[in-house]
Amino acid sequence: MYKIKRTRKFYDTLVLCDEQGEVQKELKIEVDIDAIATGFREVLTKLEKAQKSLQDNQKLKKQNEFDKAYYEYGEALIKMFEMCFGTENTEEIVTFFENRYTEMSVEIVPYITKEIIPLVGEAIKQKKNSLKKAGKRK
Repeated sequence: MYKIKRTRKFYDTLVLCDEQGEVQKELKIEVDIDAIATGFREVLTKLEKAQKSLQDNQKLKKQNEFDKAYYEYGEALIKMFEMCFGTENTEEIVTFFENRYTEMSVEIVPYITKEIIPLVGEAIKQKKNSLKKAGKRK
């Protein structure tokens, strides 16, 4: 007998609160960890490069380069959010934070780091193990 099982999904709720802590919106999150694992490293790398470019240009005080780096950082951040939360939830997040990428990053990236990245790492590890086992069966 050969068992085939579906990949697990991660479910959570993000609660968006205003400055006074009043709940403004609750977003239901459903992430297919295996589905995002393949492209996750690429998106994470782009975000890290964009963040470094933003920091470097801020130090150099080159406004044109800083504006470009800020735009690229925002784009990379949005790609990460879309991968983790879906397009609709990402639009809700961007609207809630009024396109303030730095604030979005400070508030949401730690959640991704704590909750989603470890699951992605585990999914990649499991895929590698499955491929090794499949190779041994032949």
